[in-house]
Amino acid sequence: MLLTVDIGNTNVVMGLMPERGLLASNLRFPTDKRRTVQEFMEGFEALVAMHGFDFSNVDGAIVSSVVPELTDSVVASVRAKTGEDPLVVNHRMDLGLTIDMDTPEKLGVDMIADAAGAINDYEGNLAIFDMGTATTCSVVNADRVYVGSIIMPGVVISQDALTAKASALPFIKFERPKRLIGRDTVDCMRSGVIYANAAMMDG
Repeated sequence: MLLTVDIGNTNVVMGLMPERGLLASNLRFPTDKRRTVQEFMEGFEALVAMHGFDFSNVDGAIVSSVVPELTDSVVASVRAKTGEDPLVVNHRMDLGLTIDMDTPEKLGVDMIADAAGAINDYEGNLAIFDMGTATTCSVVNADRVYVGSIIMPGVVISQDALTAKASALPFIKFERPKRLIGRDTVDCMRSGVIYANAAMMDG
């Protein structure tokens, strides 16, 4: 069974995969750069216990991190619980993907993981969207060459920026708008945030 950890800008997500493509259990909590090795170890223990597993069931681990400040702590906690160093996703890994970028070492490992997953399930020219803290689009051609990306503000960032920069606009919950053309300020904001992101993806 594979232990997986996705360290994102907003959330850390831990998962257990007993076989390829099957996620048996997952645990999510907010990203906090002050989290300790002990806290991550406790998270792994809770994850494993959720479905009656124990660490003897874990054959390996893989970590994807876009928060360098937390990577070492997660690696240390995995090592402490499993006795093995996890595989940490990076641009030099052989994933069946050629990265044709000017600075491949700066390409987000989340985008590398997105592309690697996509080419294993689909063929041809691919545009791969990931809607996280940022909304990203990774472009991979039919020869499995990563040719470039688009990075734009994510839905929540866009919503928060409206509130932070426009004094008269209120803080709102992230919810689906009732209609395209809003009839009150909150609906107008929700519509703008959601449909603007949708339009960006449509191109």
